[in-house]
Amino acid sequence: MAPPFRAGVDARLGVANAAGGVHGRKVTYAARDDQSASAVNFTSARELLTTDQVFGMIEASAEASGSSAFLHDSGIPVVGIAMDPTWASNDNMFSFTNIMAKNSTVSVWGDFVATQGGRRALILKRTASAASNILATKFASSLQAAGVGVVGNSEISPLMLVPAVLGEEIKAIKADTIIFAMDTESAYRIVAAARLAGAEIRVALVPPDGYDPRALHDWGSAISGTFSYVPITPFEVSAPVYRGFFNAMASYAPQLKPPNQAYAVEGWIAADMYLRGLAIAGTCPTRAGFISGLRSVQAYDAEGLLPTSLNISTSVGEIIPCLHFVQVAPDGTHFTQVTPTPLCGRRLATDD
Repeated sequence: MAPPFRAGVDARLGVANAAGGVHGRKVTYAARDDQSASAVNFTSARELLTTDQVFGMIEASAEASGSSAFLHDSGIPVVGIAMDPTWASNDNMFSFTNIMAKNSTVSVWGDFVATQGGRRALILKRTASAASNILATKFASSLQAAGVGVVGNSEISPLMLVPAVLGEEIKAIKADTIIFAMDTESAYRIVAAARLAGAEIRVALVPPDGYDPRALHDWGSAISGTFSYVPITPFEVSAPVYRGFFNAMASYAPQLKPPNQAYAVEGWIAADMYLRGLAIAGTCPTRAGFISGLRSVQAYDAEGLLPTSLNISTSVGEIIPCLHFVQVAPDGTHFTQVTPTPLCGRRLATDD
């Protein structure tokens, strides 16, 4: 798992263990890096079960499908960030970030682009990435449902990317919106190049990991006005729970600088959800008890860190309908919250 995500996990478990653990037992973990490879994801999961004898999994991988069938058939509870559709089709997998599910999407992205004046959208996705291709399809359906035209749905290889050339192409097709189903670093390079080429971009929408103070340091005003959609409550909201989060990060994950990184919050929430499942499973927990117990929760908001309350009992196969949107300030030094409350879309059927 990425360092910010792991730091969030460490902080949440640190708080729990300092308070006596779960039913008097401290919670520890073993970790593996699947190197973003499906085969390694499978062998890593198998090693964690057979060698480390873990009870369950906290996962943040784009290759979760590598082990999902194995973990489902083995009855292993899995909590984490949903980066591919497998999270929506397995009842042992729990996520608060699911934006990909078979045969459905939500209107929230298209609704947002339309309210910002976007009319001609170019979707850019990573070449040879099934997850990126699926997400791009969801974006297209969402945009079209909001009356936003899709003028292109193109594959990009980060290794072969020539931003200046792509910037000129974006200008030529008169796209006023770019929505990215690919890595944020490439997205910011493309946004900067399109602007230098003179493209009139109303909406540039990058993935949640674009909401990162390190990006402001690296890019500054070159990415001013860029939007990110985020499945968490923004730091700009005065949420009391963030006081506890920052105190915990300082105590149990001081190495992460700065601590106000969305991925760290997602790690915290994943660990919190895992702890919730353990607590429900009781003093002598079983994996089946964890899964059925956590699956019975009808209202979960991570003490205000999620945009809206999540009904875990009905979340299998569903995309989260509500997101926050943040924007890079004109001077590129900070983020601003676009709306005071999360934007919630309607669910849409898709043919995929």
